[in-house]
Amino acid sequence: MQVKNLVTESCLLHLDHLVRCPKSIFGRVMWTSEGHPPGTKMFTAPLSIENDTSDGLILRGRIACSGPMRWMALVMTAEKIPLERMWFLPHGTHTNKAPAWAPVETHRIHLPRAVSRRYAWEDNRVYPHDPNQEIARRIPENLMDVDAAISYFLRVTNISGNIPVPEYQATLGL
Repeated sequence: MQVKNLVTESCLLHLDHLVRCPKSIFGRVMWTSEGHPPGTKMFTAPLSIENDTSDGLILRGRIACSGPMRWMALVMTAEKIPLERMWFLPHGTHTNKAPAWAPVETHRIHLPRAVSRRYAWEDNRVYPHDPNQEIARRIPENLMDVDAAISYFLRVTNISGNIPVPEYQATLGL
C-alpha cells in the first residue's frame, strides 16, 4: 500500500479494513534496550494478515523496566500511519483538541497522568494524521498490570500472538 499526500476515501476504507481484520504477530517479539533511554525497552514486530506482511502493518512497544511506575505504550501503524495506540499508566497528561473531524463527545476530554488511554482509529480516522490533534479516550476496563494491558490491546485491535513482558525493577526514582 503506497500512501500519497492526498488520501482518498478508498485509502481510508482500506485502512478501516486493516484495523478490523484478524492479524497475527509475524515472528517473535524481542524487547531491546539498545539505543533507547535507560530503564526502557522497545520492540518492533511486523503484523501479517493470512501470513502476508505486504500491507506494512507494524506493532511497536515501549515499556519501563525500572522506575517508580511501570508504564507501557503500544502502537499499530500501516506505512507509518498510526492506526491504534494505547498508553498504560502514562507519565503525562492529555487533553483532546476539538478538530472538526473528531466526534464531538470527545472534544476537550482531559486525561490526567497515570490514566490509561486508547487512541482508537475510529476517533482519529483522518490523513494527514497530526499527532498533536489525536483524540484519546479512557480505557473502559480496569487494567491491573502490563499483562492485562497487552491482552486488552491485542483483543481490541484483533491481533493474535504473544508479547512477553520484560522484567521490571521498581525504584523510587530519586
